[in-house]
Order: sequence, then C-alpha cells, then structure tokens
Amino acid sequence: MVISVVEKIMFTWLRDTRQSFILAYRH
Repeated sequence: MVISVVEKIMFTWLRDTRQSFILAYRH
C-alpha cells in the first residue's frame, strides 16, 4: 500500500497540531 505525499504530510501536520495544542492546553 502506497501512502501519498499529501496524506503523509497531513498526518504529520495533524499529529504536530494535536501535540502543540495539548501542550498549550496543559500549560
């Protein structure tokens, strides 16, 4: 199964956004 570049970027972006959001929320 081949993951398109867009899907890979979106997955990484979503994960980063969630992490930074959680960090900001906990802080």
